[in-house]
Amino acid sequence: MQDRAELLYKSLEKSISSTTEDRFNAYRRLKSLNAASLKSITFSSTALIIISILQISKINTCTISDKTNDLLSLALAAIPIIILVLSIAIANCNYGIKSSQMHECGLLLNDLKRRIQPAIILEEFNEGKYKEFAFQYNEILTKYENHEDLDRRIRRIESRTKNQCPLMYFLIQTLKGTFLYGPEMLAYKFITLASTLFPIFLIINTCKIS
Repeated sequence: MQDRAELLYKSLEKSISSTTEDRFNAYRRLKSLNAASLKSITFSSTALIIISILQISKINTCTISDKTNDLLSLALAAIPIIILVLSIAIANCNYGIKSSQMHECGLLLNDLKRRIQPAIILEEFNEGKYKEFAFQYNEILTKYENHEDLDRRIRRIESRTKNQCPLMYFLIQTLKGTFLYGPEMLAYKFITLASTLFPIFLIINTCKIS
């Protein structure tokens, strides 16, 4: 009987521990996406301002070629559309709100895990208490939105590499914010980079001082 109760407790503790890590992974991912999305829209808006100034500066300070003028016109038409799409995407994704909810859920699960661990350490396995813990666990899960499979995959990758290959684990920790957080992160990073480099390219290569 005690073996069965012990198995139930340890299985519940393992499940809570895994879910807690997944929720904190989701929190970090969503928080990073929120920062990256806001940065991309900020840099895009700044690029639009700079390109507008370049367009206006044709009067006295710059002689701009037709090719450059076409690039400026294209950028002035495209960037507002990019900003609009980004604004709609960010509003629909609610990264900030979701990350806060994932963090709150992770804290509650962590607290529940800490309350279960003494019973496992002291081998005080009570089935009535187990049902209470299981009920609380399910109650927390139903209260919050679930994490994504990506968060679970990140946990498994980190778990496998942490002890077996410390160098790979270090690389994952360093690069996961760019390469493991999904296509949205890559898109935000690309837009931010393009919004930085394109105005510089125009200023250096296409604006000839009279």
